[in-house]
Amino acid sequence: MKYKGLIMDLEGTLLSSGKALPGAVELMQYSEINKIPVRIITNTVSKSPWDLSGLLATQGIHIPSEHIISPVTVLDEYLNCHNIRTFFFVGPDSFQSQMKTRTSSYETPEAVILCDFEYIETDYKLLNRIYHYLIQGSVLITTSYSEYYLSGGIKKLDTGSFTRMFELVSRQKAVVLGKPSRTIYETAVKQLGCLPSEIISVGDDILTDVPGAKEAGLKPVLVRTGKYRPEDELGSDDCVVVNDLYEFITRMENATLSI
Repeated sequence: MKYKGLIMDLEGTLLSSGKALPGAVELMQYSEINKIPVRIITNTVSKSPWDLSGLLATQGIHIPSEHIISPVTVLDEYLNCHNIRTFFFVGPDSFQSQMKTRTSSYETPEAVILCDFEYIETDYKLLNRIYHYLIQGSVLITTSYSEYYLSGGIKKLDTGSFTRMFELVSRQKAVVLGKPSRTIYETAVKQLGCLPSEIISVGDDILTDVPGAKEAGLKPVLVRTGKYRPEDELGSDDCVVVNDLYEFITRMENATLSI
């Protein structure tokens, strides 16, 4: 089958600590030559799509910022659709400044938005405040359900770990807007203008990249880079696994992406 669209993960798939992974530049060149539109989906919130586009360009990967889809892309739409105007925001100012909906509140907010805990001062007082908002009825919204991310090869707690804790103590299920949410993938599908079955989604995370792609009806491909661990393949019976992006290009060329 000839696929008509490509969705790529960023960290661990195209880049590792800001450097292009093997085959990343060549894959983007292959996509351009063969007129296969590309969208990047990332849970990264510390940098704007504009900043990420600039970072990619330094590595020879030229992707317009409007083709990089982050949780902020779908967050504004969700808040507007559900008429949420007051919220308690947890994350860096750089993320909130990207939002069109900016009315925040510290008294009985309609929602608590968990974005990032690394770049703010996190202590018991903050965690307890979030807890009380949630048990008073605030909706729990998160930009990521990932338990950890890699920084220089070292695992660090991601927003998803805090999200799971607050789900447990507040007895409510979070609204997930980043990966593996189907919502963020559907945004990319809409931009690509293809049927979901005509799109390949490539990532390194068996817990976010693969489930999100499957739920959206895409063809998932797991690459053995980034977060990948050998035991991940125990749960990858219904997705293609490749060693790196060079192998992915070869299999695209030879139309051998069947399981």
